[in-house]
Amino acid sequence: MKKLAVKIISLTLLINLIFMLYLSSASFCLKKLDGKFEAYKNSSSSQAEIVFLSKKQMYFTVGKTGESVELEKTTDIEKLLIDFSAKLVMVEEIDCGVSYYAYSSKIPYLTKLKGQKVNLHVFVGEEKIKVGAPLIYGSF
Repeated sequence: MKKLAVKIISLTLLINLIFMLYLSSASFCLKKLDGKFEAYKNSSSSQAEIVFLSKKQMYFTVGKTGESVELEKTTDIEKLLIDFSAKLVMVEEIDCGVSYYAYSSKIPYLTKLKGQKVNLHVFVGEEKIKVGAPLIYGSF
């Protein structure tokens, strides 16, 4: 009887672990991109803790409130928006580059900017491109 109880508990723990891993990987929405990854934790604002992780680590990071990835300057922004089925919401030019704000139903994060739903932020700078969901926190 004890062996059966141990097996049931072990199986339950295994199922819970698999479910947690599935949830954490399901929320890794920028997984189709390659570059330097950051996870945002503990806040859904610029106050978020920024953690630099490998792509593999991003799959197993629980409690993310957002994420970003730094890409090569040669990335095709139009193709990136199409790949995410994202609708461009607004464009903002600043001294060091251009920010594109978009919304995609494929991305689980969401924020509002000037009353508009936004969950994909693409910044094109002089030397690099950074993509964030829902926004890019920290520096470009």
